[in-house]
Amino acid sequence: MANNIRFVDSLKVGSYQTVIEGGSSGSGGTSGTSGTSGTNGTSGTNGSSGTSGTSGGTGLSGSSGSSGTSGIAGSAGSSGTSGTNGSSGSSGTSGTSGTSGATGSSGSSGSSGTSGADGSSGSSGTSGVAGADGDRYQTTSSSTFTLNASGTLTVGTGLAYSTAQQILIVLDASNYQVSEVTSYNSGTGVIVFAFPTEVVGSGTASSWDVNLAGASGGDGSSGSSGTSGADGSSGSSGSSGTSIGSVTDGTTTVTDVTTIDFNTGATVTGTTGTATVDISAATTYTNATATPINFPSDDDPNIPAGTTFSNKTFSEMMTLMLYPTLYPSFTNISRNFTLSPSGLQIIGTTIGTLTLSSTFNRGAINPQYTAATPYRSGNPNQYNYGGTGVSNQVSTSLSNSTTTSNYVVVQGNQSWTGAVQYDAGPQPKDSAGGDFSSPLPAGTTNTITRTINGVYPVFGTTVNLSTSTQFSLQTMTTLIQASLVTESGGGGLKQYIEVPNAWSTITGLQQFNTLSNVYDTILLSSFTTSSVTKTIEGQSVNYTRYTHNGGTIGARILRFLT
Repeated sequence: MANNIRFVDSLKVGSYQTVIEGGSSGSGGTSGTSGTSGTNGTSGTNGSSGTSGTSGGTGLSGSSGSSGTSGIAGSAGSSGTSGTNGSSGSSGTSGTSGTSGATGSSGSSGSSGTSGADGSSGSSGTSGVAGADGDRYQTTSSSTFTLNASGTLTVGTGLAYSTAQQILIVLDASNYQVSEVTSYNSGTGVIVFAFPTEVVGSGTASSWDVNLAGASGGDGSSGSSGTSGADGSSGSSGSSGTSIGSVTDGTTTVTDVTTIDFNTGATVTGTTGTATVDISAATTYTNATATPINFPSDDDPNIPAGTTFSNKTFSEMMTLMLYPTLYPSFTNISRNFTLSPSGLQIIGTTIGTLTLSSTFNRGAINPQYTAATPYRSGNPNQYNYGGTGVSNQVSTSLSNSTTTSNYVVVQGNQSWTGAVQYDAGPQPKDSAGGDFSSPLPAGTTNTITRTINGVYPVFGTTVNLSTSTQFSLQTMTTLIQASLVTESGGGGLKQYIEVPNAWSTITGLQQFNTLSNVYDTILLSSFTTSSVTKTIEGQSVNYTRYTHNGGTIGARILRFLT
């Protein structure tokens, strides 16, 4: 069957597609050893006996013997003539036998025996040992990456990638790119690649198929040959291939093409099938005169005025014109620090486990381009903690915590601090692979402080007049707001609040006016003070009770000012 070579102009200038097919192969003869010889045919029957020879001539008649004695016997043959009668002579000797008659012709040969059955085919030779594995390239990556950019992926380890090889990074059949390898670490699996030379589709994902673009892995060494089986009969010869001297454009129909050699230097080799011929790298551009204007505009030129080129390939020139140098943006590092529990706690409370927790965010370089990592800083190396019962923690994790046990709350503020030490970040890169800005140096984040404030609670008649109910905790330097129940129907019991002596001194009193929605000042002397003792967390604590000393009054909201 004839094959087609089609050189088709695609959207990429200088690219052609060659379709190559071969002639049909001759059919193979069947193998097998020679059959064993057939047994000999049976002997033919004996020929018929020859005819008897002619009788010998008659012997001469013996002379008449004297009577009585027998004459000497004559030679055998025909009887002699009878002698005269007398006594019979002795019988003559027998005549010599006549010569044998000529031998009869041989009988016809017996029919040939039937041919022996064909011998069985010889056994196949043993297979040669398998050759050594060739170079390995096929792998996957779960790194997050956006098509149409240079970057870094973490792939399999122990692969055969090397600098300047072309790799295929595939999301699916409709979304992929081809890039040149900048570096590959076979121990860690980190592969760094340049801005793509070919992009189909788009997308951001964290599941990629990665393989060498084009070149096959090296063949393993051949195994030793097995012993040859007996030769089969030869198959018929295939039709001869047709060679091509040169192709300039269009479509040429040929068979079994083996080599196409372009004067520009691009070479395609193969046997049958379809091949793509790309001669874009075989032509270059050089300009002796510098470019006169900024291209494409003065605002953000891809190619500034005054630029010269030397031996730039078509792909390089298109990249310079269509893809300006782009620069990444930065997200600053950040950290968080928490204390649990924290805030207001009753003095004397024992906290079974006090937990300090820190997290660290390395920031970002976006897009990453060819920077070693997409992060502004390196990993954390130590979490610094300050305060009662804690110490620094060495760690490269992005989160860390430490604890202290059976902490007893004291009066006032008790503080703990947290900060993170981190390693230097990578050198940021622009879209052309050049350095952009500077790496973030190693350092320590600002310190965050978290606090427990030990206080005594306030009590009062917020539920009923006969019960001293604890208020919500608050700082002991601020005013005290109290929603007191009505004295009506209380059997003479009065409104009161109980304030710990550790509190700031009460200096004034206000009452909420429900008509004007403001607090009006009233006399502090409308409450009488007395000393009481309350048990707080197992300890006796001195309090001052403020008891209403006026006439019966309804429910109200008061502010005791400090």
